[in-house]
Amino acid sequence: MYPAHNISSPTASPIGGRSFTCPAKIRILLAPAGGVSPKEFEECANHVRNFETIRLEDLPSSQSGRQGPAPKSPMHISGEVHLSFVTSYDQSHSFLAPFNLHRQVLGVLGLALYSPEVDKDSLERAPGALRELHPGALVHRVYAFDHGASRPQTVDLSSMRDIGASITAAGEGSSSPELSGTLKPSDSGGFSGRNAGGLVIFPAVRKDAKDVKFYLKTLISELVVSILDGLDSIIAGLEGTPLETPRETLDGIVPPPSSSVPTAPMSPTQALGSGVGAAASNAASRASALFSSFSSSASNSKTSAAIGGGSQPDVGMGISTGGIGLGKPSAAKKPVKPAKKTQSMVGIGPMGAGRYTKIKADYNLLSGDLWAALEAYDSSMNLLGKERAMAGGQDAAWYASALEGWAVTRVLVCRMGGEILEKAPCFNLPTGGVKEKEKEKEAKEKEYTYSKQPWAEIAEAYSLAITIYGKCLAPPSYLLEPAKSMTNETPRDYTHPLIHAGACVAYARFLLAVWASAGWNGECFDQLVYGGVPPSLAEDHKPSKGTYAKFSSLSGIQRHEIACAASSALTHSSTALKPADQITLLSTLTSIFGCIGFQRREAYLLRQLQSVIVSLLAKAIMVKMKQPETASVPLKHETAGDDHVLGTLISQVSFDSAVTGTEAVLVLAMHICETYGIHVEIDPLKNVPSHHILSRATEGLCSAYSSPAIGGTNTEGTWTDSARPPRPLLSALDLQDEAKFGWAEQQVALLKDAVSVCELLGDNLGMAFFATILLRDFHMALSPSEQWRFFQGIVRVSSSARWQGAQALEVNYWGPAEPVCSLQLIPLPPSRIPHEHPAKDLVSPSKGKATDAGIAGLNNPFFWNPSKPVSSASGKKVMVARNERIELLATLQNPFAIDLEFEQVKLSTEGSPVKAEAIKVVVPAYSYHTVKVTALPLAAGKVIIRGLHLTLAGCASQEFTLPIYDDASLKIRQAKAAELDDKKTRLKVTGLDARSSLLAQREQAIAQAAADGESAKALRRKTLEPHDRFLECLVTQEQPLLRAECPTLVHGSMVLLEGESVSIPIKLINTSSLPIDFVKLTFSDDLSESTKAALAEGDLLPSDAHELEWDLLHRPVFSFSREPRSIRIAAGGSTTLCVTLTGKLECTNGRIQIDYGHLDAPGRGGLATEEAKPFYTRQIMLAINLTVYPVVECSPLTVRPLRAPEAARLTAESLAPSHSPVSSAKQGSDGERSRLLESNTVAEEDTFCLISLDVRNVHPHNVLVYFELNTGGVRPLGLKREIPSGSTSRISLPFPRRDLPEEKASAPIPSLSSRQFIVSRVKLSEREEMQSRMRFWYRDELLSKFRATWMDCRTGKRGVLSLRDQVLQDGDVSFIKKEEVTLELGLRNPGELELKEETTCEGSEGDLTNLAEKPPPSPRDLTATAVVEEFVEIIATIKNRSNRPMKLLYRLVPLPCHADLRSYLANLGQPRSNPPPPSPLTNDPTASQVILSDGTFSSQLEPRILGPGQVTKVVKTLCFLATGRFEFVGCLEEAPTGLSAGIDVGPGKHLRDRLKFVGSEPLVVSVSGSSS
Repeated sequence: MYPAHNISSPTASPIGGRSFTCPAKIRILLAPAGGVSPKEFEECANHVRNFETIRLEDLPSSQSGRQGPAPKSPMHISGEVHLSFVTSYDQSHSFLAPFNLHRQVLGVLGLALYSPEVDKDSLERAPGALRELHPGALVHRVYAFDHGASRPQTVDLSSMRDIGASITAAGEGSSSPELSGTLKPSDSGGFSGRNAGGLVIFPAVRKDAKDVKFYLKTLISELVVSILDGLDSIIAGLEGTPLETPRETLDGIVPPPSSSVPTAPMSPTQALGSGVGAAASNAASRASALFSSFSSSASNSKTSAAIGGGSQPDVGMGISTGGIGLGKPSAAKKPVKPAKKTQSMVGIGPMGAGRYTKIKADYNLLSGDLWAALEAYDSSMNLLGKERAMAGGQDAAWYASALEGWAVTRVLVCRMGGEILEKAPCFNLPTGGVKEKEKEKEAKEKEYTYSKQPWAEIAEAYSLAITIYGKCLAPPSYLLEPAKSMTNETPRDYTHPLIHAGACVAYARFLLAVWASAGWNGECFDQLVYGGVPPSLAEDHKPSKGTYAKFSSLSGIQRHEIACAASSALTHSSTALKPADQITLLSTLTSIFGCIGFQRREAYLLRQLQSVIVSLLAKAIMVKMKQPETASVPLKHETAGDDHVLGTLISQVSFDSAVTGTEAVLVLAMHICETYGIHVEIDPLKNVPSHHILSRATEGLCSAYSSPAIGGTNTEGTWTDSARPPRPLLSALDLQDEAKFGWAEQQVALLKDAVSVCELLGDNLGMAFFATILLRDFHMALSPSEQWRFFQGIVRVSSSARWQGAQALEVNYWGPAEPVCSLQLIPLPPSRIPHEHPAKDLVSPSKGKATDAGIAGLNNPFFWNPSKPVSSASGKKVMVARNERIELLATLQNPFAIDLEFEQVKLSTEGSPVKAEAIKVVVPAYSYHTVKVTALPLAAGKVIIRGLHLTLAGCASQEFTLPIYDDASLKIRQAKAAELDDKKTRLKVTGLDARSSLLAQREQAIAQAAADGESAKALRRKTLEPHDRFLECLVTQEQPLLRAECPTLVHGSMVLLEGESVSIPIKLINTSSLPIDFVKLTFSDDLSESTKAALAEGDLLPSDAHELEWDLLHRPVFSFSREPRSIRIAAGGSTTLCVTLTGKLECTNGRIQIDYGHLDAPGRGGLATEEAKPFYTRQIMLAINLTVYPVVECSPLTVRPLRAPEAARLTAESLAPSHSPVSSAKQGSDGERSRLLESNTVAEEDTFCLISLDVRNVHPHNVLVYFELNTGGVRPLGLKREIPSGSTSRISLPFPRRDLPEEKASAPIPSLSSRQFIVSRVKLSEREEMQSRMRFWYRDELLSKFRATWMDCRTGKRGVLSLRDQVLQDGDVSFIKKEEVTLELGLRNPGELELKEETTCEGSEGDLTNLAEKPPPSPRDLTATAVVEEFVEIIATIKNRSNRPMKLLYRLVPLPCHADLRSYLANLGQPRSNPPPPSPLTNDPTASQVILSDGTFSSQLEPRILGPGQVTKVVKTLCFLATGRFEFVGCLEEAPTGLSAGIDVGPGKHLRDRLKFVGSEPLVVSVSGSSS
């Protein structure tokens, strides 16, 4: 036996029926014969399928006298017979004959390979076996391809004219002896006359298969003629017999009578009589299985008749062309006399002519005679009557079927076009009788939907047919009963649901073809004939809505109209179909809805399809279940030279699953879940075996028309790894950020159903797949008990799946999407943290650049320090030494209702090798849990801590990254949060397009398109975008450990006096096994830090900032002078270092930072070859609390003018032995003292000034202070004085006046640090800036010569008294600075000039206190006498004491008698740059009338330019007209035209700052009366 129907189909549609023109196709079954393998069978079947159409003119002439199109007519020349080759069919559909002839298999063609090794007897019996298996077919043939035959390779097959002779010649030249006998005409049929023949063997040796195509062209034409001849005989025999409406019956339950004696073959007419006659006689006993959903009455029938019942021989087995023939049966030669026929006088009813005419029209359609078919359909519909059909009469189903056939015929006529279309009869839709025409006219007045389309009548015919079928369907009341008996007397013939569903599907296919082809065109005709998925929709991706709209606009058909036609097939009666029919119907509808983009409807139908398939599988499992298998394995213990049997292991494996291949139903479940928004594209499993259906299923599943159950593409090819589409850019973490789609309750129900299906099939891997998705994505919709059961079930079924062959199967992580909430580094002890240093820290000052390093912390002129190492306290980058643990605190969360057990929790790192230690953690339900994770770095380098590796119980390990959330990434996180919120709340898509998987694919496509088209600038900008940053850990080489001790400190505290310096010892102990060859001490204190902070603010004047910087540099609190590389401590050794500590007020605490390390080793930066590399050290901090008490306090410094005699006296006292810090024995002789005194005094009158300040002792003990002033002599002046506690003493010393160069006096105030320049907030004018600079430089000159120390008289402690807080005023600067010019006035008259000194200096010469407290001694008052009304001369002597030439203007200013000279002279202490106050004489008209002058009071000097050191005189002649006391003062002013005259006024000196000088000694003239 050859069970061809059990061969798996190699095509997408094994049962055919995928085309709109199926009613015009002859169905031929292809079956394997002769033990051919599936691959060989598929190869042979492909050759046969090349002949799907046969031209009528290529068909041999009929041997039975069958009538066809007239020869040489257009229909005979252009007409075609359409063939449909299938590999399986449903024998239970035989009840549809002869109502639907195209649903029957009319021919069976066996395919085999012939060779000498093939069993010839079995090959000869193959045609007979096919007759037994498929008795309903008319013709049975077996084609054997002889690959071993030999024939001339030069034969031109295309040049053969006599086909029969060519085949005969080929047979005679064959090497097979049986081949020639087979091709000879034989009346017995076949080999040895067995089974009436039917075997044809022909050579097939060419690689291009041209010989095979040549022979098949003739043989298939002969096969078609035989089928048509037999069908014509059967149709002729039906005339006058009752033709019932198709109903499923129970006739097939009774098997045909079997006998061991061969029975004579029956003719087609006899077979017809035996089938139809028995049906007519037993009509009363028929029981319809129409209303039973799972009726197996017809499906269990093995030999149910289609056209005729029982077994009959082939009709027309002979080949009539040429001399070729296989022998015709005697039944064909001697037709049997038909029984008596009765014809109804009317065209209605089972005996009416209308039904027979419809069957005749179907035959004409199958035979390719389209004109005859149109006429027959028109005649049939006129006989049956449209009104009766619309009313639901007994012929309604036949009328609707005629409409279907007419519509298909018209489509084929339109496709052929030309003369066939022009001369086609009955081309318009029949309208019926007169009354029907009137009604039709009224109906046409209303606008029809497709009235303007060329295919409107075809659509109208199908719409009318569906309406009629729908009226004839069984009402719901009949559906409630399992079976219903129907007889010929039944007033209404109900339409079988299969017929109604087929019409709805055909109409939907018609609309789909027109819609997808954008109109009535050639592509549409091809789609209607060949079927399948329209080419315009057969794309790799889902068409867009714009594509759908374009099709609708061009075709005039909307998608919902196609959906309406397809949905009409789903009625209450459709559920009564057999499961196989339901599967076919639902698969076809699913494909249609997928093509038009109705994915929800597609998913709904897939779910219905899944239910039907699962119900069949459940029955199959219950009926046929595998028995348990038992296996035993001996357990042996292997020893040296001997094996001992310990026992036997017996295992039993039970099989409760279906057969292999049934798991394909899981693809339906995946497609349904994906449509409803369940993320099956995110794999819940890893390492799924390649043979499992889940590994071959498509991952996209978003293509609406590529239904895995049925479609136009090869699903087997889709499942290959090479064609697998890329995964969407979604992960489990992304799911919580996406907008929710669908109803959670529905999605949970779908997944539970999928798990149940897998459990039914015994597919443990499938159960793990869907259960993991359910627990991963919808745990919030499950109760705690359900979560626990699914969790335990996943572990159990995954383990079982490994035993069933999936050894490497792993379950992906299904826990919380973000289980890691935080990852915080546990700080190392400060003494163990390594610190990075630049390589320049190893260079000693003698080897480095000859520049001052500046102040620590203020030596960076930039806004940032690029070379500064990242602080470990920032949390972004930490340092740790090799082989020392890194410890972190990880916080895990569990939103599940069950405890989550993590078998492994360990760090996820990158970079240098790290040994991460795994721990086991159980996180309670609905809680947070913090654990400590550690890692041990094994080598130096950078370690990036990305996050954690979590291994959930029964799952594979999963990495969870946790980037740094800091201010730098704040904007990025805010932008991402806003984008995610926008995704959730502002969706720009609707419906199924809002699924996150589709959104991710769309975003990926947009990003890919943007990346392909963006410019280099955009790519560069993209590379500069910030990415996630992770915690970095820099692993250094192993570092030593050091411990510091300071025995002199009491509880870490020390008490000092201001200015006192002490040395504190620090003992360093090396407690590690590594030596220490680098020790660097760095100091800090609170006073220095506050000073640096004030400097960094930039609110200070340059002079104040300079003073603070000088104090930081020259008076530090801590000082240490040893080089870092000169200190070495052996492993386990110790050393002592001494640090100098100086007491400063307001300094309360200090810190000594000790950086140490081992550098003299490879890779540590200390070798000569590694000087450019940074090095690493450790630090220990030694804190000291300071208490500083003041000793003495100084008042503000005062400066006053000092006359030469007083300066000499004070200088002598300062050089006295009692004021010297050395002993009197070392003072020298009196001659030496005189020499020192002469070197410290100057003869000029105004070359000294007096410096004085008050010193107060605030110390409990008496304090001896010593002040030293360097005046430029051989030895500085010194003043030593003991001050009792609480007392105040005034210190006065003479200081020679200075004249700084203009370049230095006006130079900018320098900065002692290289700190960043900050614009001062204090704004000074240019004049104020110049005055500030002058004060700074004269103060700096004074303080560089002036110093002071103190000593405690009781304890002997010593210290330095700081004078840096002293500030000079502008007046003080004027007394220190030398005058640039001098001016002296004198009087000369014709008489004698008398100079009288009226006043002298008051006070005692020894009283220095009174001298300093009183105002400076006034200059000599010069009193001259003059006579009224006589001319006198006032002479001004002017001297240039500067170092530059001057052009001066002189002016003599008379003062009024009432002027207060003392107050006027007091103003002379103001800065010289200020102009003198205006003279009151200019406003006194009386005084101006008593003094006569020989010109103006102003004049120029001679020479006009007074050089440095030059002296000149100016004479003014006056006459007094009145007696009295007159006073005069001289004024000098530098000329404003100095630059134009070529005089250099000095760098930085502007004209508005030119010299203005007023003489300090006025000239007093006493005028008396006439001498007479």
